Amino acid sequence: MFVHSTCVAILIILCSLRCDCSQIYGLNETKALIEIKAQLAELRLEEEKQGNQLEEILWRLNPLNIGTYKRSCLEAAPASSGIFMIRIPGYSNQPFKVVCEETDHGSGWTVILRRQDGSVDFYRNWNDYKNGFGNLNGEFFLGFDKIHALTADQSQQLLVLLEDGDGQKRYEKYDRFAVGDELESYALHTLGKAEGSAGDSLRKHLGLRFSTYDKSNGVDPRNCAVLYTGAWWYQRCHESHLTGKYGDNTSGKGINWFSFRGHLHSLKYAVMMVRPIK
Repeated sequence: MFVHSTCVAILIILCSLRCDCSQIYGLNETKALIEIKAQLAELRLEEEKQGNQLEEILWRLNPLNIGTYKRSCLEAAPASSGIFMIRIPGYSNQPFKVVCEETDHGSGWTVILRRQDGSVDFYRNWNDYKNGFGNLNGEFFLGFDKIHALTADQSQQLLVLLEDGDGQKRYEKYDRFAVGDELESYALHTLGKAEGSAGDSLRKHLGLRFSTYDKSNGVDPRNCAVLYTGAWWYQRCHESHLTGKYGDNTSGKGINWFSFRGHLHSLKYAVMMVRPIK
């Protein structure tokens, strides 16, 4: 039903483009195209939301999944990659889907953020970062309510994988990682010892609350989320910024990890993942 309504809406928009552009009263062509683009973006977001809900329903109806939920990727997918269902006691006892990864740094990792092609807009509001957004098969953010539940249920380590536009790959691994709940504005309250080849560009964000363009919790009087079109644990404003605009090499606005490629290079690939400490 939703796909049908979406198609009808798109056809109406396309028809208006073809038939009525010359009759737009009081609007120039550029303004009309901007409005149409905004409507199409809203339709895509709604279709993404409906698609995710349908996938969730079908997944839950699959008899093979009944009674198989584990607490983490380390239990659900000890030596494989893919999409699995887990259940965490601290998250309303409701199972949810996660991406499990096996890497050069071992298996059992749960991906909480992935950037790879710019297909998903990360300049989002507070509720989006609270609940999560994107496509688990592509770019996405898992959602802070789930991330908090993961880090509150079991002690976690954090792995950050990065790749620049020249194909150079780096990583940074932290032996402890945890964020607060929404009352604490998902503060980065735990960050253990770091090791790796990317350099530690997350340390200065330790203890800071998360900010979005509609909820600024940074210590800087400016709204850093608006200033740099992203969302992060801003200080004045950031040394790392994995939610920045894909491909934007404007200072501080792209996907940045300062100790790797500075603020003037938007990284091609960035992943954050967590795993229970064995």
